[in-house]
Amino acid sequence: MTDLQEIAYDALREIYQEAEPGLDFDDALENPEDYEEDWFLNHRLHADRQEEILEKHLDKHNLSKREKLAVRMTVILDYGPFSP
Repeated sequence: MTDLQEIAYDALREIYQEAEPGLDFDDALENPEDYEEDWFLNHRLHADRQEEILEKHLDKHNLSKREKLAVRMTVILDYGPFSP
């Protein structure tokens, strides 16, 4: 079974590498006390680019529509950077 959270986090790692300013996503997860509560709002990456990165990661796995939606919700709604 594929770990959906890990797929989401892989996409988020790449998204935050490209975001302005960049961010070490793993560090934000491992050390939340070092970051503001809404830290993700301090980083920007256009929604179209976030979608391209997410789709690339989803395409690597044979996921059901429901699984893809779960990953998408985690990336875009839960952890994704601000999209200008």
